[in-house]
Amino acid sequence: MKRVIREIKYIVSAAEDGLPLGRFLQRRGYSQQMLSDLKKEGLTVEGAFHRLIDPVRQGEEIGVAVFSEQNSLKANPLLKAELIYEDEDYLVFNKPADMLVHPCARQFADALGNYFAALYPDLLFRPLGRLDRNTTGAVLVAKHRLAAGLVKNVKKQYTAVAEGQIEPSAGQIELPLVRVGGTVIRQEVSERGKYALTYYRVLKYLPAHSVVSLSLATGRTHQIRAHLAAIGHPLAGDSLYGGKKDLINRSALHCSRIEFDQPFLQTTVKVEAALAEDLLKIIK
Repeated sequence: MKRVIREIKYIVSAAEDGLPLGRFLQRRGYSQQMLSDLKKEGLTVEGAFHRLIDPVRQGEEIGVAVFSEQNSLKANPLLKAELIYEDEDYLVFNKPADMLVHPCARQFADALGNYFAALYPDLLFRPLGRLDRNTTGAVLVAKHRLAAGLVKNVKKQYTAVAEGQIEPSAGQIELPLVRVGGTVIRQEVSERGKYALTYYRVLKYLPAHSVVSLSLATGRTHQIRAHLAAIGHPLAGDSLYGGKKDLINRSALHCSRIEFDQPFLQTTVKVEAALAEDLLKIIK
């Protein structure tokens, strides 16, 4: 049976007096599809039903109810992923290595989504972006559909260990990427590819490697991995893109920071994800 898990409140300002309810919510980022879903249930003005075309008045309280949803993934409480941030609408995990974000098939139960299902059986798993199986770090998850639809300005910062000494010590990699024919996900630089832009800054030089901070202006598959390989500095451990496994047995990539605008609290949330032990050992 459905139950209310969250009720979001808005107060109509003087400038919004007389707006149709639908327009009032659109100004707060609600899409037409979200409004269509809400008008069936969970939308009130001063506690009473209100049509989307009806005007709202200054000082009135608008209530938006969020209902529980049955998680369709198998719950697996035996998995481990550190929960590093949580509020009523979002949470952030520090994902370990060798863990998918989503299970690759329904019968599998070894992904972050399966652990989420064990923690929150009446919430659907809605990750806002993904990390590769062997990339560690911050994964942002929306706890309900409104949170997924209204989040803004999600930014990620990555820390990586790349082979060789990257010069110059700061800059950008602006190379189009396309999937390699005959492979599922491997990318390569090609004029036929999609525009891709990565910013980088070297944090520390090691004898044969560079510790790098990276951010993405675009979100292409394997963008960091393919871009670093393209300039001759593949990630340590990333055998798919030519990296050696002498220091680490996986791609040396970690999402170390995530930032997003929380639309219901009207604040910017910034979360740091501690480096995985294998990366920390290399850097230190």
